[in-house]
Amino acid sequence: MPALIPFQPSIANYRFSTTLDGIPFWFRVRWNDAVASLNPGNVGGWHIDILDAQESPIRHGVPVVLGLPLAYIGRDPRRPPGILIPVDTSGDDIDPGFDDLGGRVQVWFFTWAEVGQMITDLRAT
Repeated sequence: MPALIPFQPSIANYRFSTTLDGIPFWFRVRWNDAVASLNPGNVGGWHIDILDAQESPIRHGVPVVLGLPLAYIGRDPRRPPGILIPVDTSGDDIDPGFDDLGGRVQVWFFTWAEVGQMITDLRAT
């Protein structure tokens, strides 16, 4: 069953640990107002660092963008054993603003077995 990652809305800088498919990970979460200056009309953006159990970086500065897996890209063997997908629960497909990550926009973890089962199910329809 997919796991909801426990992000917290409206906190500009924090960290937490969680277990994904039996493996502990740390997440550092940052709101970046500088993103707005690079992309007119944008109000900022969320970035995460994914770390192993000893808090050594696996991925750094990953932007939270709807429809893009957060940890899949890269070849580090320590990366989470599946994919992390941000989802806009409102259905509006709007990237998360400051108050949205962990609220309107949730991040779900799917193991590779769950991804494989979804593909099998889609092929059967």
